[in-house]
Amino acid sequence: PVTEQAIQVGMKAEELEKVHADPVAMFQFPGRMLLSPGKYEWKVVVRDERDGTVGSYQSVIDVPDLTAVVSPSSLLLTNQRIPKRKDEVTGVTAGAHEYVQQPVNVFRRGQMVFAVYDLYRVPQELLASPPGPRVFLMFGGKPLPQPPFRKYDVTPLAEQQSLSYVAVLDTSELEPGDYSLIVALPNSGNGISRTFTVIAQ
Repeated sequence: PVTEQAIQVGMKAEELEKVHADPVAMFQFPGRMLLSPGKYEWKVVVRDERDGTVGSYQSVIDVPDLTAVVSPSSLLLTNQRIPKRKDEVTGVTAGAHEYVQQPVNVFRRGQMVFAVYDLYRVPQELLASPPGPRVFLMFGGKPLPQPPFRKYDVTPLAEQQSLSYVAVLDTSELEPGDYSLIVALPNSGNGISRTFTVIAQ
């Protein structure tokens, strides 16, 4: 089945110039869609109403089945963090902050990157004493012996039976190139991962 959602957004000329000049600039377009567990092909098509120019981006979204014990969310990588809002939330909340999704996982060297993920249906004993995160960073197919993570936070949410994790990665100590960030799940041989690119300042 195909589900479509149309969003109309106006854009100022100076905003468009900023995107053309900055390879990691981004815009946020509001929109939500309810999905059942499974794997989805996701495609975004953007059309300029002035001249009919069309651009597109596509990816794969894997929605986990949260009926299983200790199911993970997907792994969000972003450098966009704002205080948590009461009224409208467009990103992922963890603790006192909201983390906003970026269109691509490309970061300038020197930026702080937040790795955010949740664990669902967590047993009571893990909620009472949350395990620390097991996060690994791969470069060139090999793990970095001392990845530059500056901080780890975990927030237990007893009513939701979930744990929210945030790991803060300092890219100033990373060489430009492609990386894989891997999170090992507690009491399991499974994990979640995400690739990203560090570019020179």
